Amino acid sequence: MSLSLQPTTSRRIALTTSAVVTAVVFAAPAPGVDLRSAIAFHDFGHVLAFGFVTVLLWYGVPFRGRQSLGRRMGGVAAVVLAAIALGVLVEILQWVTGGNGDVDDAIRDAAGTLAAALLILALTTTRWGPSRVVLSLASAIVVLTAAYPALAAFSDESVARAQFPVLASFERQIELSRFDLRRAEHVELSSTEDDRGVTVPAMRLDLPVGRYPGFALRYFPRDWRGYAALSLLMVNRAPTPLTVGIRIDDARHNNERTDRYDGSFTLVPGPNRIEIPLSAVVSAPRGRLLDIAQIRTVRIFAGSLTEPRQVLSARLRSCRAVNHSRSRANAVQSAPCRYSGAAQRNPEFSQDHHAGPRFSPG
Repeated sequence: MSLSLQPTTSRRIALTTSAVVTAVVFAAPAPGVDLRSAIAFHDFGHVLAFGFVTVLLWYGVPFRGRQSLGRRMGGVAAVVLAAIALGVLVEILQWVTGGNGDVDDAIRDAAGTLAAALLILALTTTRWGPSRVVLSLASAIVVLTAAYPALAAFSDESVARAQFPVLASFERQIELSRFDLRRAEHVELSSTEDDRGVTVPAMRLDLPVGRYPGFALRYFPRDWRGYAALSLLMVNRAPTPLTVGIRIDDARHNNERTDRYDGSFTLVPGPNRIEIPLSAVVSAPRGRLLDIAQIRTVRIFAGSLTEPRQVLSARLRSCRAVNHSRSRANAVQSAPCRYSGAAQRNPEFSQDHHAGPRFSPG
């Protein structure tokens, strides 16, 4: 026995399904902040979801079939406006209810609607020919453009795992997406000479006037067990010293200054090599040990600047312990990165990490 659905029943099913998909988008939890590809694919999900909603709305309206071209075009326009309105409404409701309402998500919803509308126009309002091909290609371009951040994030995460223990080589533009650069200006890839006169890739940036300008490494392999130190090369382009803080926290960090590592270093003019023993990082929080299997953020910042300063960062990496037969604590203490640093530990920094440095972003 064949099952035949009446047009009104088909429309009800399409409209009901579109409502369910919209509700799922509204209720979907935000992804964790630690995995860049998960965030990017969550964002791309908005494009796919509202592309699907747009198609369902099209099947749910009576402007199809053997209607005139003008009537079908009007139907497509009505569906586009309805889908965009739904996307905006979802983000407003999420914002009002304390969720993750976001203007960017509304734009992604609109992009999915546009891609679906172009495909609908290609399949229903034109015959096979150049117009249909152009509309179909335009729809594909919108989808691929929206998918690029997710694909790029996934690709760079694979490269980052292969590069580890190098956390950032600064050889590819995509590596800048591993960082939170909202407190820096004029960021670009560059090159610099290290203290041996060797030219190495670097990230050049300006630290603007204000409190706590700097940058943070957010997306990287987080398990540093078996490594001894965090090392980096910093270049101070000014003729006067610059004091910077380095903050390291883990997934259990409670946002208290006593629950993380805070170090303070004075960068002399020119290249500076900084090495932070992970033994100091592990023992920094008060009342517990910092979990180096779940490092969350590495932040480098200045205290309070009255004039802009330009710095370069290069060779951000973890260094492996020399003697792996020892206990982890001893191995961490025994494994320098085999060079001496030009950066000087700020004498104002208390060696009791529980006291914290003289400045630190919250």
